[in-house]
Amino acid sequence: MENQHLECPVCFRDNFNSSDALSNHVQTHFSDNETLAASSSARERNPGNQDRAPTIEEQLRERRNRISALRQPAAQSTSVKQKSQNSDQVLLDIDEFRMENDRQIALRLAREEEDLAFAKSLQEQDSVIIISDEEDATTSVNHHEDNFAASTSADSFASNSAMQMDVFQGKNADSGYTCTWGLISRISQILREDDRTETFLLADEFAHFASDPEDYGWSCGYRNAQMLISAMLSIPRCKEQWRARLGSCFVPSILYLQQLMQQAWNAGWDPQGNTEHRGEIIGSKNWLGPIDLYSMLMNLGIECQITFFVHATSREGPHPELFRWCQEHFANRSNRNVLPIYLQHAGHSRTIAGIEVMKNGGQNFIIFDPSTKKEKARNTTIGKGKWLGYHFRRSLSTVNKARYEVLHLTGNILTPAEIERCKQSSRSGVRGVRKVS
Repeated sequence: MENQHLECPVCFRDNFNSSDALSNHVQTHFSDNETLAASSSARERNPGNQDRAPTIEEQLRERRNRISALRQPAAQSTSVKQKSQNSDQVLLDIDEFRMENDRQIALRLAREEEDLAFAKSLQEQDSVIIISDEEDATTSVNHHEDNFAASTSADSFASNSAMQMDVFQGKNADSGYTCTWGLISRISQILREDDRTETFLLADEFAHFASDPEDYGWSCGYRNAQMLISAMLSIPRCKEQWRARLGSCFVPSILYLQQLMQQAWNAGWDPQGNTEHRGEIIGSKNWLGPIDLYSMLMNLGIECQITFFVHATSREGPHPELFRWCQEHFANRSNRNVLPIYLQHAGHSRTIAGIEVMKNGGQNFIIFDPSTKKEKARNTTIGKGKWLGYHFRRSLSTVNKARYEVLHLTGNILTPAEIERCKQSSRSGVRGVRKVS
């Protein structure tokens, strides 16, 4: 029988016939100091195996332990600046080493290695944006002179650094570790200065949430939900409803999102969804879809709607009807906040932050993808205009799956009677509007 070849998780060479050969090769990607540190740690854990080189799994475990240690609250004598530099440097290391679930995404990121070098140089210059849990509950931001993260209007939710910090406070809140504020204002400036752009429409400011190394491959739905919630909390009535139901205004962690979804199912929402998750979503790696998020938000009194975009036949191809629908959504600014849109297709979900029409007639979506690394997102806010095309601008022709499910928040609050009526309706399946391209 033909031997199975092993693949390097860093450079994707796949001609290794044994785990020992692969392990030796992987070590060449890292510095001697890191290899020695990993070897030393492995020997301390296994004193009887002093001469054995650490396995790939042991090296990954060692790096995860280093990340976990850095995530612990720092001593008061430790500066936020030093903590931020150290933690981001280690995360750059683990991102380089991480084995991606989606090979296409991994190859795309590998082609952008020169940008990682730029990210490291920015950290050395103290210009990476870090949202910290210290310094009197205000956002600690190491500013580059061209940073537009705080340049939005005085009334903007994102411009209030204290409010940005508030959404990450509490035991059930996300840490904000992979969060980036200020992208909308920066993208808006880039598009205004782009001679190719005819017009563009963007959502109001909200945060980008990237998948973490610990949840990469299954968390895209949860990260998109966090993006929508960060936007929703800019609406006073939604913010007050959130506070009334959950006790405070915060962006939930993935675990707490799962708990909120289970509460919705236990209350009688979408029995089919509960069955599909086997009633065991809490603490699992189950994927989250727009219908699951619909049940969670509606149970909390936050109105949202589902729309399906399909082709007249089963073929794949662009969805001009989806673009027209998004264009109308982002253009409607009459006395209301403009919120982003949750976009789901088979195997992945993303968040639509806006649309762009080019002078040559081209049409683009502005998309926040959880698979975009936080380093890339943060560096876009400080002058890397070319990264707009790499990570956020997606042409209509690339949004070409056979079927898309869209969830959008209306900004309205449901009465108890409306919640009960919609819940009863969901028991026979959550319905949405169907549009054909």
